[in-house]
Amino acid sequence: MDWLSWIADRSRQDEAFRLDLDRDGNADALAALVPQLVARYPQDTYLLARKTERPSRRRVITRDVFGALTDVVCLTDFPPHIITNPDEVTVWTAGKELVFAAKAEPVVRKLMSGNPVNIEQVAAETGVPADAIARTLVDEGVCAELTPELAAGFLQLGK
Repeated sequence: MDWLSWIADRSRQDEAFRLDLDRDGNADALAALVPQLVARYPQDTYLLARKTERPSRRRVITRDVFGALTDVVCLTDFPPHIITNPDEVTVWTAGKELVFAAKAEPVVRKLMSGNPVNIEQVAAETGVPADAIARTLVDEGVCAELTPELAAGFLQLGK
């Protein structure tokens, strides 16, 4: 049902589906277009869209109340969809599209892993400064500063 509802939402992009039904039978013409919609929006496309478009249900806003940003964790419901090319790395997650320089890819992957990460350690491991990238991800709401409370929750996962 979710997939069909999603297709119905996408049908609004087609002018034929934005017109009122009339007594002359345009419903038959619309019914003939439905299989084309299903073919245009297959289940794989829906599943990817669900993962990349759904806003995160969790948001932690600390605004550096605990001091400088040192550790972060990704809070998105699904792993990000990351596409790289020679010039840039694009991240689709939580209804956002974020674009970074290609050299930022290893940093982005570590910061978006879903595991708590230390920004200085990421920079040391990758050789790429990670603080500005981490700040961008926090400001966009896809990562959060790792507060003591969040860290405690991750410690419990290993038990």
